[in-house]
Amino acid sequence: MQHIAALFFIIMLTLNIQAGIGAGSSAEGPLPVEEVVGAVPTEYLLEHNYPNPFNPSTVIAYSIPKASHVSIKVFDLLGNLITTLVNQYQEAGKFKVKFNADELSNGVYFYKIQSGSFTDIKKMLLLK
Repeated sequence: MQHIAALFFIIMLTLNIQAGIGAGSSAEGPLPVEEVVGAVPTEYLLEHNYPNPFNPSTVIAYSIPKASHVSIKVFDLLGNLITTLVNQYQEAGKFKVKFNADELSNGVYFYKIQSGSFTDIKKMLLLK
């Protein structure tokens, strides 16, 4: 029964994030994005943050196979927007961005990428 409740919660959170419910605005704005040199990727990919669990910062890596507008946002468990890490047009390539959670409390957070028609959400754990 616990597994069903947890699954239901994650589904509802995902739907809320996709619908933009609880979305706020970033206090700091987009962060610098570092391009990783190498071959152009052939598919979209949002990697798991490293390290995870983390304290106080972590790195999120992603790949986009064609130039497009990229958005990476961080949400709390309730679907509230915490910050926008990336919100810009990018050429095809592999990238990484650092997320600093110095001012956040312990807990589970989600990060979501949108690029073209691609969307993915991953979970990360902040332990101080």
